[in-house]
Amino acid sequence: MRDYRADQRVVMTLDAGGTNFVFSAMRGGEEIVEPVHQSACVDSQSRCLAQIAEGFRAVKRVYQELSGDTTALTPKEIFEIAEGSRPGNQLAAQQAFAELGEMAGDAIAMAITLVDGLVVIGGGLSGAAKYILPALLRELNGETGMMDGNRFPRLQMRAYNLEEPTEFAAFAAGEPVMLAVEGSVRKVRYDARKRIGVVCSRQGASRSIAMGAYVYALNHLSEKQ
Repeated sequence: MRDYRADQRVVMTLDAGGTNFVFSAMRGGEEIVEPVHQSACVDSQSRCLAQIAEGFRAVKRVYQELSGDTTALTPKEIFEIAEGSRPGNQLAAQQAFAELGEMAGDAIAMAITLVDGLVVIGGGLSGAAKYILPALLRELNGETGMMDGNRFPRLQMRAYNLEEPTEFAAFAAGEPVMLAVEGSVRKVRYDARKRIGVVCSRQGASRSIAMGAYVYALNHLSEKQ
């Protein structure tokens, strides 16, 4: 595996996300400047903030429905209510994020039937992970069914919450068995447990994107040389 920490070439990176642009420069796998942040909607800060709120529309709607509070609260304020650091209906706030987790789980369940990889939760979602992940995992590990009433697991694999130590340990251990190789006396180790992990990003979406762009650029430059 290549050690990018030893590479002294400088790569300029740009994260052109939905809500902001982040300009940076990397060398040796580390940022060498303070990233520059710029609103994606440079002509309208309020329009940029509206993009952020769009992803949390369900949180605001569910909180209003459950609490009866029609105050124009932001998702951050609803999170503070869920944490108990702001006055409001704490249970309704927690349930609002749980419903977001359920909807995210439904979308992710469809996506991971096509790919084999970890589910990484980042951006604003990760801040409320304690309320979102349980519902998301229940959705992934839940059942679906046919119109004739037959029920079966939604996914072929089990989803594990890698933020929880016991879940991480079970995910890492797997279910190893020894299988005999047909026509020989040999046996091979086989992990019979189908699984997928769900984890929160530790370094944030912008830095993850910058690192991906950095590695891609170095690999592309090496191929040209």
